[in-house]
Amino acid sequence: MVARVYGLKVDEIISVGKRGVSKTNMNEIIPSIFEKWASEKLASYFQGFTYPKDAKGSYHASMNPFLKTEEDIKMKFGAFLENELIPKGFTVHAEQTEIYKSSGRGYPPRPDLSVHEINRADGVWISGSPNPVLTTLRAVIEIKYINYKYPNELFSNGHIEKDILKLKDLSLNVAKFALLLDEGGGISEKYIAATRELAKKVDVKILSNHKELKLC
Repeated sequence: MVARVYGLKVDEIISVGKRGVSKTNMNEIIPSIFEKWASEKLASYFQGFTYPKDAKGSYHASMNPFLKTEEDIKMKFGAFLENELIPKGFTVHAEQTEIYKSSGRGYPPRPDLSVHEINRADGVWISGSPNPVLTTLRAVIEIKYINYKYPNELFSNGHIEKDILKLKDLSLNVAKFALLLDEGGGISEKYIAATRELAKKVDVKILSNHKELKLC
């Protein structure tokens, strides 16, 4: 199955972008690849499992044996994303330094995933000006796993809001995504509405398997 966005195949969108990759291109490419991952991989992780009506008795916040942590999502989606993009001249990094600015207290945060355009003719990355980490940066993705047992916790404690606001401060030319993976579907409507409103306000797209939360 070939993923399509606005009538274009992913390959066609990337081809357009390679003549000058823009935030707009990545805002089309990455959601398309996420939907492909969700249908081909994510669906299989949940296939055949029945979740208990009462999650309180479980020791595990996330009960899915394939997806236990945000690091699992980072690893599995990140690898899928790079597999789709690397033949076209892009790579995907996890926890890449130098993307976020320091707040002045300790080390600056590192993004969960970042997408970079690579031209082999430019050679290896060498420290200096301009910084190749930043000049090749095309998109940043922050990930949160909304587990079955505590579906509203990451909203109520401000962790999802913090990720979205962190993305806000990136360059205007970088596509910004919050990947909010929902394990159980128990998110409060008020948190869905508030999160979408905040993301719209600061130009952050939401990748999600939750249809009401998704914003692309």
